[in-house]
Amino acid sequence: MAVLVLPELSLTGYTCGDLFQQTALQRAAVQALDDLVQKSVKVYRGLTIVGLPLVVDDKLYNCAAAFQQGRLLGAVPKSFLPNYKEFYENPLVLPREFRRATRRCPSRFRMSLSAPTSF
Repeated sequence: MAVLVLPELSLTGYTCGDLFQQTALQRAAVQALDDLVQKSVKVYRGLTIVGLPLVVDDKLYNCAAAFQQGRLLGAVPKSFLPNYKEFYENPLVLPREFRRATRRCPSRFRMSLSAPTSF
C-alpha cells in the first residue's frame, strides 16, 4: 500500500499566526481538502494524510485528515499543542474539546471526525 504523509498544517502553512482566525483561510483549507479528496480518485490512489485547521462548533483545531480514492476517511486533532519558543498554536483549541464539538460539525465531515484515543 502506498502512503503519502504531508506535514502538519500542510494545506495552509504552519506560520499563519492570527490568519488562522480568518474565515477566508479556514474555508480555503476545507476547499483545498475537498479538491484533494476528489483528485485522489485519478491522480494518487494511495492513502494520503494532510494537515489543516478545521473549525468545528466555532472552535479551531489543528487536524490531520486522511483520505483515499475519493473518500475522506477521517480527521483527528493534534493531541499536544506546544506553547513555547517558535510554536504558534495558541489560537488553536485543545483536542479534548473536539469530542463534544464533532456532534455539530458540517455534514460532509460528520461521520469522519474523531477524537484521539489518548491525550
